[in-house]
Amino acid sequence: MRLRSTNNLWAIVALGVVSAALCARLVHAQNPDNMMPEERTAKGKQVLEQLITALGGPTYLDIRESNCEGRLAQFGHNGELTGYTNFKVYWRYPDKNRTDFSKKGVIVNVYNGDRGWTLDRGGVSELSTAAVATRSRLG
Repeated sequence: MRLRSTNNLWAIVALGVVSAALCARLVHAQNPDNMMPEERTAKGKQVLEQLITALGGPTYLDIRESNCEGRLAQFGHNGELTGYTNFKVYWRYPDKNRTDFSKKGVIVNVYNGDRGWTLDRGGVSELSTAAVATRSRLG
């Protein structure tokens, strides 16, 4: 009789282990598509707050001007590196931007709201609405 109760105990333990394994497979991160709209909104706000805090909090939010310098890599049709072009970008937020490219002469692009101009060897010309819109999506 004692042997039989031990077998029952092992059967119950085995059933518990199998049940726990099946439940563990069902537990996973919640898919945002399955979240209620209020939950998605709260989660989105939380992520944005963490991002702003990581960037400097109120100091980041109060930035009105910035500038950046770097090198832009250029590649040929075969994918081989053909050189670099130095650039400088100046921003006056929310919608003013100047980008200077210099390699074999200077090219300057200036944006003010929904208008833009470029300066190159040929002089100053107004940028198309599509070019300004593209800059707005990228910048």
